[in-house]
Amino acid sequence: MLYSPDHAVVAYTIGKPAMNAALLDHIENTTKGILATILRTEGHTYKKAGEKALFVVDSPFAVYGNLGSLCVDQDIVRVGKEAYAAGKPQVVKIDTSDPSDIHLGYGTYCGGMMEILLEPISEAHRKVYRELGSRLDKKDTVYLRHHLPSGDISICDTLPERNADFYVEEVAPRLDLFMVGATPLARQLIPYLADMNFRLHIVDWRAGHLEKFGGTRDLILHNDEYPFDSRSLVLILTQSFERDKEVLKTALAKGCAYVGLLSSKSRRDTLFETLAGEGVSVRDLGRVSSPVGIDLHAKTDPEIAIGIVAEIVGFVNR
Repeated sequence: MLYSPDHAVVAYTIGKPAMNAALLDHIENTTKGILATILRTEGHTYKKAGEKALFVVDSPFAVYGNLGSLCVDQDIVRVGKEAYAAGKPQVVKIDTSDPSDIHLGYGTYCGGMMEILLEPISEAHRKVYRELGSRLDKKDTVYLRHHLPSGDISICDTLPERNADFYVEEVAPRLDLFMVGATPLARQLIPYLADMNFRLHIVDWRAGHLEKFGGTRDLILHNDEYPFDSRSLVLILTQSFERDKEVLKTALAKGCAYVGLLSSKSRRDTLFETLAGEGVSVRDLGRVSSPVGIDLHAKTDPEIAIGIVAEIVGFVNR
């Protein structure tokens, strides 16, 4: 693998970073951290521009995420130690296209090149990332500007002008994902979804069911209310016919971006016929994914959860 620190190769880039709550938490709580962000790729690489991973000096394993094989991650740490010692960022190139790597027993031989920004995380950085987290919770799209010569970062409300000394990221707000029904399946879904760029909500009309989710970190609970909007993703898991009908009408009326319904096909058809008779349009009903999830011939809740998460990821990334 080849490394070439070179600030001049970066002009002005808008990435699509994986800036979720889990990463922000790790940045807040990690000492001697090095944040690695892919700025640009050529050819085939495992991860693409905007992807991030957080490393710690003297540890070969990422605290959060990864940018390739274990070999690539270890090499990032090796170069990142220099950046941490200097207290300033470095931009490095990692070339995985050298055929000789494969014979050494650790090379990836992916056939591509990654240009990666390595930033030592200081207390000043943590302060900015704390502010970033609060801004994203307010549903603001903001721009995170990295000053490459000094390592300073700042938040901008509007897209800054082009400047060769800066790398700029557009950071979109988290999407609200509502699981309606405090059910065992909802509990299976939470670990899969918690590490993604969602703000997770549980809605239920039964206080006792909600209480069972009360200790779940970063989960927002709603007692029989539906604060949806047009950017919301809604999973209806209640399996109560009347509740499903009520939630569907609300979600469709508010134009929610995604609506998934846990149901058999025959039950879904009966529910849709009832809603159509109450004035819900065929076009709106056609937006509902039901039975929700990719068909994996799943039998158990963990298997069903995998199919649902796969469908949501496909919807968000399409």
